[in-house]
Amino acid sequence: MSFFDNLKDKVSKGGAAVGSGAKYAVEMAKLNAQISGKKKVINDTFNKIGEKYFESVADNAPEEFKELVETVIESRKEIERLNDEIKKLKGVAVCPFCNSEIESESRFCSVCGKELPVADSEGDFVD
Repeated sequence: MSFFDNLKDKVSKGGAAVGSGAKYAVEMAKLNAQISGKKKVINDTFNKIGEKYFESVADNAPEEFKELVETVIESRKEIERLNDEIKKLKGVAVCPFCNSEIESESRFCSVCGKELPVADSEGDFVD
């Protein structure tokens, strides 16, 4: 066999091995993606179970869950406070009638059309 024929055989076999390795890598990637997808479904489902359980026991949580329930309640309050700060920075208020975001200087809601109560210096409506 000549040098070039020998080289051709080696290149051909090497190419087949590379193709086989690429096929292996693609199959592995597909399987790992499927596993990741299923793990995400499980985690999302656990989150939904936890949220439903939380809503059902928030007012009367068993002792072993009281601290966790309180953490969620406090975190929700803090998120609400932070969202209020964002609204103030943006110069918006929330209509007390339809809960739409409106300009804080508005006298009427641009969504429901109702006359708005007077807002204080913080942009909160005063009764």
